[in-house]
Amino acid sequence: IESSTEDSKAEEVKKMEVRLSDVKAAIAALEHIIAKGYLHDADSLELQKWLKRYKLDREQYDVHLTEMRQSRG
Repeated sequence: IESSTEDSKAEEVKKMEVRLSDVKAAIAALEHIIAKGYLHDADSLELQKWLKRYKLDREQYDVHLTEMRQSRG
């Protein structure tokens, strides 16, 4: 049973690592689009709101992932 619990925890860590990686990729893409100035001002402002939300998600995922790793020992 203990091995199964460890496998489950390892799987959860892997899922969180993937989420964090996806969020980081989204942030990079949004920053690139905003920086290039391709968009109308209103659209750029909207993407800046998205960027803010993704950055908050990144921080939360990073903290959660750190906690998960520490609890695994």
